[in-house]
Amino acid sequence: MPTPADRATLDTYLREALAEASTRRSQTVVSVTVPYGCADPIATVFASRRAGEPFFCWEQPDRNLRLAALGRVHEITSRGPDRFVEVAADCAHLSGDAVLRGEGGFTTGALWTGGFAFHDEGTEAGADPAWSSFEPATMILPELAIQSSDAGTFITVNLMAGPGADPAALADSALVRSAGLVHPELPMIDPHPTVAASIESVRSPEDYEQSVAAAVERIRAGEIEKVVLAREVVARSGSAHDPAAIFGALRIGFPSCFNFCVGTGEATFIGASPELLVRCAGRGVSTVGLAGSTRRSSDPAVDDHLAQQLLGSSKDRGEQAVVVRRIVKSLSKLSVWVEAADEPEIIKVSAPSGGAGDKKQFDELNFNEEFVEVMVHETTDKNAEDPVFTACNGVTQYFFRGQVQSVRRKYLAILASCKEHAIKTVEYTQADGSRATKIVRTSSLKYPFSVISDPNPRGAPWLRALLSSAT
Repeated sequence: MPTPADRATLDTYLREALAEASTRRSQTVVSVTVPYGCADPIATVFASRRAGEPFFCWEQPDRNLRLAALGRVHEITSRGPDRFVEVAADCAHLSGDAVLRGEGGFTTGALWTGGFAFHDEGTEAGADPAWSSFEPATMILPELAIQSSDAGTFITVNLMAGPGADPAALADSALVRSAGLVHPELPMIDPHPTVAASIESVRSPEDYEQSVAAAVERIRAGEIEKVVLAREVVARSGSAHDPAAIFGALRIGFPSCFNFCVGTGEATFIGASPELLVRCAGRGVSTVGLAGSTRRSSDPAVDDHLAQQLLGSSKDRGEQAVVVRRIVKSLSKLSVWVEAADEPEIIKVSAPSGGAGDKKQFDELNFNEEFVEVMVHETTDKNAEDPVFTACNGVTQYFFRGQVQSVRRKYLAILASCKEHAIKTVEYTQADGSRATKIVRTSSLKYPFSVISDPNPRGAPWLRALLSSAT
């Protein structure tokens, strides 16, 4: 949460910038950046996003870089071979005329988020509909962007204002939205779900093997140097996929990768990659030619041995050389000069330690994702909620009174934390025999329930502890 001083600064900057923008002849971007007290920007965005609202998350944890964005002030889309140039020009125009206030973080001002498809026209007719909600080129100016680095954590509030705008009303609305952000811990996903997902391969194994054989023949014939073949696998589960939970699992499993999540409101693109596409520093550009990989080992000696095997592999060195040549050729068209390392190097992607801390995290994850049978009691109160609503990271779970339901333990935890508090006067006898009164604070379950079945022996003591602490 921002400090009172930071909130006051945000308020002042917003009203100043909006007042200036309101005098412009056209719609103008207003962007204000101030310090922000937030432990995890990505968890905040996941928990604070509204239904159907776009969001963006990106991080490289081992470099302490995180960026999360929420909402849409303005959107730029394009398709075709000139989509990069067109989008860049539109973003530069709007950002160049923006009214800016504040400073901080690794970026200040109108920060755009989005992405580009490899194909000029995006998803072709008859292709995978999963990508239908993603344009070939999209850049979004979010309502809110939270960034954290070694320089600290900062929030950027973006608006559009122009002739006839009401600066006070726009500022009030932005302040309400930023004040409504919540700050939970990011959840994880069960690596061994109680209800296993069905996994389907879009192409048969035989079809994939034929593609491999055909690619090998074309390489031998000198038609191509390298080909990347991929298989699409579809996993279907009995419950909705939680992007926040999946991101949490990727964060634990790949702590030094670039973890990302892009939500359109209709679909979510999420992943983790060790590859650096491009990094700009001043007028210089750097990238990494990554090819060839092997497993990691918790034993340093074994880990070093595997690395040396990879360095000595003629196959992997050949693949890496192909990648380097292509990168140098592509960048040479755009650069004054390009240089590449003479010899390949090993990049070690951090992995979970496998220690007690990791095991405890996954054990707790498994425990919270287990199914238990619960029944919320019926009531004679005609105004009582029925069904009872609970939600965890955007996923809803309803409890229907008088019905036994099988639900994940995390929703039972929410139910048990819902309490009603009251204060009453109690009469008692003092040590000298006289009567006296005292004020007593009491608490009770807002939605009384019974656990019908819990297969885990840990369940009963866990629930008792939860009920006693949730006051």
